[in-house]
Amino acid sequence: MKVGDLVAIFNPKYPESIGLGIYLGRGSRGTMRLMDEFLYAFWYNGRIATFDSPYWKFEVIYENR
Repeated sequence: MKVGDLVAIFNPKYPESIGLGIYLGRGSRGTMRLMDEFLYAFWYNGRIATFDSPYWKFEVIYENR
């Protein structure tokens, strides 16, 4: 995944995507998890959201060039 890619976000337990997001890079949560290698940040549902990579799967729909 590269910054700007359009990505489908999946819960691995279910076959359907929960939605689409634009990949923004590595993410942070609070002051304890700054630029955490396991957090992926997306523009999702009108806000910046982070997803833990072990618990979510991602599929690139459209690559930013």
